[in-house]
Amino acid sequence: QIQVTIDGDRKTHDTRRFLSNGKGTYDEILENLYIVLGAGISVVLRINVDKDSIEMAEGVLMEFPEMYRKNIIVSIANLYQEEEKKSVRKIYEKAIMLGYQYAGRQNQFIACQVCYKNGVVVDMNAKIIVCANALMEGELGYIDENGNMHLKKMEKH
Repeated sequence: QIQVTIDGDRKTHDTRRFLSNGKGTYDEILENLYIVLGAGISVVLRINVDKDSIEMAEGVLMEFPEMYRKNIIVSIANLYQEEEKKSVRKIYEKAIMLGYQYAGRQNQFIACQVCYKNGVVVDMNAKIIVCANALMEGELGYIDENGNMHLKKMEKH
């Protein structure tokens, strides 16, 4: 299982998450997700929302063909930087109606994948990092161009 984060619909996501050349990443993420889903790997699709993007989050659910939805676990998360949290109930209701699985997030400030046994967080540069929710230095390793994970040797204290 892998988790991928999208920040709203194509337009919103591409203004927030783009490559160094300015090209958005939404379409590339979807193309790669279709490959992963086609290989039978389940995906946690985390959709980040805030006051500006919450209305567009439901549109993301329409992007995936029905045949893949049973292998997608939708996780809606208010951006932790936002003081005013928005209700995500309507988005979950739509996800369930469309045939997705769902994962509720009781506390928006904890539990990135690295908090789970055998969980790792990989950033957009294929570096394995300490935590997705904290602004911490800490590279644990990287994933090479062939998809192999390389971990740094850690000192025991």
